[in-house]
Amino acid sequence: MTELLPKYIWHNGIIREIAEDEKKFVPYGMHSIVFQETLLSSGTGILFLGETLRRLHYFAGIYDLSSSLLSDQSGEILSSEIKRILIRNKCYQKARCHLIFQKDSETGQTTEKIIVEPDPFLFHPSKNVALLFPPPALNKPEGLAARLPSPEREYRKLVKMYLDRQGASDCLICNQQHQITETYLGNLFLVEGNTVKTPALLAGTTQGLLRQPIIDELVRRNKTIREEENINAHHLLQATEAFTAGTNGIFFIKGYESRRYFDGVRKDILNAFDEIHPGF
Repeated sequence: MTELLPKYIWHNGIIREIAEDEKKFVPYGMHSIVFQETLLSSGTGILFLGETLRRLHYFAGIYDLSSSLLSDQSGEILSSEIKRILIRNKCYQKARCHLIFQKDSETGQTTEKIIVEPDPFLFHPSKNVALLFPPPALNKPEGLAARLPSPEREYRKLVKMYLDRQGASDCLICNQQHQITETYLGNLFLVEGNTVKTPALLAGTTQGLLRQPIIDELVRRNKTIREEENINAHHLLQATEAFTAGTNGIFFIKGYESRRYFDGVRKDILNAFDEIHPGF
């Protein structure tokens, strides 16, 4: 991943060369509060900004951040600064734009960074998960505190360790009631005829960047959307298609246990997004 990183980083309004240790996106400090969000860009435009912008303002309020990037509710300043760093890096294809906010708990000073990660194959239709693995033994933590960026990030580290041990790329994630909330790679969608099921937010599902845009597009295509709190393995074995969507792309899930899936609705969504956002 670090090989794709461009030369420059945005740091508190200044564009400078990126340091080696900043390429890992983990600006931890003993006296710092950190949260990170990822936006997607195509050309110099930001894709699907609305939902992430609301999430950014929400957490900025919780952490009482003094943020120049989020000083207006419209997102114009954030979009303008991201455009600056994209142009400086000559990054005109698809990319992930990592926003890192760090607050010193002693001084209250906020440090902001934008790191761009180019990915020309971000939404390539060939992206797939060969076999979706069952969830790890440790279920997703619950409660308001568990939804804060730091606990969620630590839990995802544990899930990644589980995947690495299994030699797998993706697995289910469940809440404390053993209900499926998502997969490691993103929000889960299960297709049964004209109905598309996805775990409800009330189940503890993370509101991913692409979740609502995909739901909106499915509704536009006259699909029946069912956001359910009690999705389990039985639903995966009933589905004819399955895909997962996150900041790494929209992945076709080829199979789960003995079940094998088709790949039609996901491709339709990719085509539709490409029409709305040329170059998507």
